[in-house]
Amino acid sequence: MSKFRPIVAVASLLLLLLLVVAPDTALGKMHPEPCFEPADFCRETGHGGFTFSPDGCNTCRCTQDGQLESCTMVMCPQDMSDKAWTDHCAELRRKAEAPIPVQEDEAL
Repeated sequence: MSKFRPIVAVASLLLLLLLVVAPDTALGKMHPEPCFEPADFCRETGHGGFTFSPDGCNTCRCTQDGQLESCTMVMCPQDMSDKAWTDHCAELRRKAEAPIPVQEDEAL
């Protein structure tokens, strides 16, 4: 019998206990859903051609007429408490709604 087997067993038991007892406090909570609905965002804001992130991971783009053109669909769960997730979503929404800077064409 390996001398490390009891150590691994105890460590595994402690990790399991932590996951069962405090999943939403110690490790946070998995939030795989977007912070806001991308299609609604495009329609409400009217940012034609605008690219934004509804979850801090995926990227979406609005068409010129305020429809949702496309979104990446990567699973990117955020491991954080409910309050941290709410704050995270509020920050993403604030950034997404920020005025779009106008870029002037540079002279050749």
